[in-house]
Amino acid sequence: MAHAPQKSLPEESTPDDYIRQLRQKQGYMPVTDHLEELRFVILRGILYVLLLSVFAWFAYEQVYNFVMGPLLPLIAKSREAGNIDIRIVTNQLGDYFLIKMNLVMVAALVVSVPILMFELWRFIMPAIDKKFRNSGPLLIAATAALFWTGVYVSRAFIWPTIVYFLVFQWVPPSLSVPGSDIALRPELYLSVGDYLSFFFLFHAIFGLSFEMPIVAFILAAAGLINRQNYFAHWRMIVAGLSIASAALTPADVFSMLAVLVPLVILYFLSGLIVILVDKKKGTTADEN
Repeated sequence: MAHAPQKSLPEESTPDDYIRQLRQKQGYMPVTDHLEELRFVILRGILYVLLLSVFAWFAYEQVYNFVMGPLLPLIAKSREAGNIDIRIVTNQLGDYFLIKMNLVMVAALVVSVPILMFELWRFIMPAIDKKFRNSGPLLIAATAALFWTGVYVSRAFIWPTIVYFLVFQWVPPSLSVPGSDIALRPELYLSVGDYLSFFFLFHAIFGLSFEMPIVAFILAAAGLINRQNYFAHWRMIVAGLSIASAALTPADVFSMLAVLVPLVILYFLSGLIVILVDKKKGTTADEN
């Protein structure tokens, strides 16, 4: 009785190489390969930001006006009311150069969101259900649009209100000498570096919070969440959003609600997306 010849390994190969090649054909990838791929994704993302920063350098005046613009009404208000003097200052010799570099890099990072999301989508796509992989272009466009919308809403509506309350809500009264024109008015020396740090942090948090629908879609498509566990603790999540809104805003109800209401709407909108993903999965399973 003749025996079938056994498949031998190439002379240069080892059993580990053969197993690795077999697992790659089956769609598996070692952790080291994942980390190596992630490293290249990060390096390409840094390269994209650096390239876009060259273009942002020539648009520095527009970027500076976008960021520092909310201070102009405050200075005009302080001069009109006459109850506080506001001065914008820097502390060190090289601050203006560092300010320009920071603004240019942040502007390049914001503009590069679609490219960064494309790289991230390519990295996580193998873990996404095959039924949702064609959603990549729409997902990337929606991610950029939501992030930019969050930044714009924060800059146009919420940030000016917060800055106004932080400056004028607790201004101490002016001191004057009876019978003379001598008055001691409060002065605010606003460091540009401190202002920019607060500005960037607030807008980054608000822009990223608008990505809740995208995160919900990816987690649902990957099978990590479903409609049951998403809404299981919705009361605690709304309470957590309320605490976060109170921490990010001054001590007034209007500013808190201006932050809280969009976050709650985004949370339940994300839940609707999870429900739609679950329904699509169930429909496909029934058809199969």
